[in-house]
Amino acid sequence: MCQEIEASALGALGVTEAGGQRSFQFSQDFIGFRGHFPGYPILPAVLQMLMAQRVAEQLTGQKLRFLSLSRAKFSEQLRPDVRIDVQVQCSEEGDHYLCRCELYSEKNVRPALRWCSVKDSLYEKAYFRQQEGAPSALRCSVERIVRFEEVDPLGIVWHGRYPSYFEDGRVLLGEKYGIGYMDFYHQGIVAPIKQMHADYQRPLRFGELFTIEAILHWSDATRLNHEFILRNEKGEVTTTGYSVQLFMDKDENVLMLPPPFYEQFRQRWLHGEFA
Repeated sequence: MCQEIEASALGALGVTEAGGQRSFQFSQDFIGFRGHFPGYPILPAVLQMLMAQRVAEQLTGQKLRFLSLSRAKFSEQLRPDVRIDVQVQCSEEGDHYLCRCELYSEKNVRPALRWCSVKDSLYEKAYFRQQEGAPSALRCSVERIVRFEEVDPLGIVWHGRYPSYFEDGRVLLGEKYGIGYMDFYHQGIVAPIKQMHADYQRPLRFGELFTIEAILHWSDATRLNHEFILRNEKGEVTTTGYSVQLFMDKDENVLMLPPPFYEQFRQRWLHGEFA
């Protein structure tokens, strides 16, 4: 569909200090009008946003993907053979772009569409807030290759496999810093998972090499806050997620204070021994 939209452009992108602008005009036989609606063609909302996204990509020079959409307001039906002017402003907001867009038809001075969106960044999730005065997070990475048993009939990794990938990273990080499962076990402590979450952004396929990065965030509470980032061979983020573990004794009583051996680890961490 991007090629069809590009073929309907009227000239190149115009760039000003305010942003970028490009004009489009869609004929009666444009594929996007098919079925929407018979006898009364209207440009679908999703194509209006895709058209604006194309302008934003040309303005920023980056491949963009919607992460969120807010304050979208459609105020006019866009019909065939009408010139549509797309105006886009993009500003960097941390590790993503905030894009503001307005679409104008030649028949109206009011915008036919206003919306805001953001780009796909390498790492946009902030699952755990950085606590004031807390030490830097602890990290480790491990490489894996997607095995045949891990893919579904579509040839991509089944979504239910990702918790085991998270586990690979979590186990390696624990072993690296002396807080692995067996370290807890020998102290009479268990650390069951209380929460787990995953955000799927790109698929992994059979035979593909990928990296699992595990991150342990500081917490003043008696818990383990792990974050996970999976990247493919190109360095693109495919999946992110997190898990939260509580501490319990062998009688399954939840511990409200860190056990002594873990408190010793926290003090070493706090004083920069793992930097």
